[in-house]
This record gives sequence, C-alpha cells and structure tokens, in this order.
Amino acid sequence: MGEIIRRIKLTDKTNSGIDISEKALRAYMKRLEDCSKAIMDMYLDKSRGIISEDNFVSMSKYFHNERVKLENQVRQMKEEMNEYGARLKTAGDKAEILAKYMNVYKLTREYIEVLIELYLRRSQTS
Repeated sequence: MGEIIRRIKLTDKTNSGIDISEKALRAYMKRLEDCSKAIMDMYLDKSRGIISEDNFVSMSKYFHNERVKLENQVRQMKEEMNEYGARLKTAGDKAEILAKYMNVYKLTREYIEVLIELYLRRSQTS
C-alpha cells in the first residue's frame, strides 16, 4: 500500500511540473505576441520615416527569426505536455487499479477477468 501512496505523491509532483510548464508556455506565448507587435510597430515607424529601410530590414529579420524560434518552442512544449499528460493518466489509471485489487482475499470471477484483460493488454503492447 505504501508503494501506491508513493506513486500518487509522485503524480502530485508531476502535476506541479505540468503547472510550471504551463506557466512557461504562457510566457513563450506572451513573447510571441510581443514579437508580432514589435514587427507591426517597426513597420509603422518605417512608414513614418522614423527608422531607415536598413534598420527596418535588420530588425524585422531579427524579430521574424525570434518569432519562428518561439513558435517552434511553443509547438514542442505543447507536444511534450500532451505526451506527458497521457503518460500521467496511464500511470494514474494503473495506480487506481492496483489500489482496487491490492487486498484480495478471495478470487472472484471479476478479479480473474481483470487480470486476464491486463495480461492481454500488456502482451499486445510488448
């Protein structure tokens, strides 16, 4: 039983890790918005004659590259979070099943069916 509790606590820690990742994702999204706004502002400054064509091109190139990099990081973080969430759900499901059938004193038909189902699932994924 202590093992199950330890795994559940691990799940709680993992959830806080996902919360941290969500905060980082929001920060990347904010920076992405800032890059887009900076490009718009630069265009307006260029059209008003505040900055030169050369400055506009170099700064625009910088912000465009930054935006592409941030978009890739955001996409990668979302993929990792989705994958991690799926693994976390699977681990939680396993812990729930273990807790349910941990103290079995009598084998019933239900228990045997569950064991067979779990065995078959495991052999299919291996």
